[in-house]
Amino acid sequence: MMDENIANFLFEARFLKHIPRSGFAFLGAGKESVAEHSFSTSIVAYVMASLSPDINPLKLITMCLMHDLPEARTGDLNSVQKCYDHADETAGIQDMVRDLVFGESIFALLQEFNEGISLEARLARDADQIALILELKYLSDKGFDKAQAWIPPVMEGVSHPDRNAQFEFIYRQVKDFQSSCQPVISVDAKKKELIGRFANGGVEYQPKGKPEEVETYDFPSMADGKGIPYGVFDITKNHGWVSVGTDHDTSEFAVNTIRQWWRQMGQHVYPQAEKLLITADGGGSNSSRNLLWKYELQRFVDETQIAVTVCHFPPGTSKWNKIEHRMFSHISKNWRGRPLTSHEVMVNLIANTTTESGLNIQAALDSNEYLTGITFSDLEMKTLTLEKNDFHGEWNYSIYPTKNR
Repeated sequence: MMDENIANFLFEARFLKHIPRSGFAFLGAGKESVAEHSFSTSIVAYVMASLSPDINPLKLITMCLMHDLPEARTGDLNSVQKCYDHADETAGIQDMVRDLVFGESIFALLQEFNEGISLEARLARDADQIALILELKYLSDKGFDKAQAWIPPVMEGVSHPDRNAQFEFIYRQVKDFQSSCQPVISVDAKKKELIGRFANGGVEYQPKGKPEEVETYDFPSMADGKGIPYGVFDITKNHGWVSVGTDHDTSEFAVNTIRQWWRQMGQHVYPQAEKLLITADGGGSNSSRNLLWKYELQRFVDETQIAVTVCHFPPGTSKWNKIEHRMFSHISKNWRGRPLTSHEVMVNLIANTTTESGLNIQAALDSNEYLTGITFSDLEMKTLTLEKNDFHGEWNYSIYPTKNR
């Protein structure tokens, strides 16, 4: 007789046949279920595995078959929806496979996929995007012009010839810094959160007859403000810092968060540090093109007299930044189902996030005002002691202390 937990898992997995890929609503054409997309992705993976002897075919194909399995519980969120809502897929898949004898292997496989820590994981991501491109090409051939316009941005994360080389470059940099006991951090901003008695994704147990009361709607005008979490994750020590901002997510705010991490945590763990490695995605307040980001990093470097090296992930690969899966996902799980009724509640929930692997997070409110739209002259930018790496200097660069300032 089949185990009841396995039967429940198989029954739940079939939900993917009925969950639509939500992005097609914005396209205004086509439709596809999550299961159909997973099947197409797996076919692409089979072709990839057949063309390379260095790939583990079973791992790659299984990864593609399972990569959207958490959406059986969370549904499919498109890029616009993700600006306002966050699906905790890590918690979803943990709960889904917890009682399965093979549950740990599924969870580990999806973690590997999300973190992009292997060639199979990176190829699975490519297969995911190629399956979407094939669907867009089909719709374009059917006369939907907007589908054709979507193809180039999707291709951006797949087609860059040095994408994998950049991953390997970052890996080597991380290992070099760690081998010399120098700090390595991963940074990013988490989704803005409305402060107030609003429903938060997920479910939490409450005493019978005493449910947590929340507002029916979550209009921004009803909020008591907003919370903007910007995080710093110490990859080596499995420690993190989060500043919860109340104004704007700017580069000044981002670097000030790094500054607070250094003052509160970093300098005590690395008293002999001479340099710092920062890994970040290529957009937002820590964008590789953002001049304010580099200007503020120069200020930090001059204050601490510690050289900073920055490595940005290639376009379309920001979800492989370590902070996403090793820190932010656990924060989301810790506050799921709980309304963020004040900034203090938000800070406390972040600071009380722990894991069995020893994750430790400190957090604080940053109520400073941060101006937007700051510009710099060419003369001001020439004062930066910034050195671009020979390999993709737009992604990899170092900033050194200014001498005799």
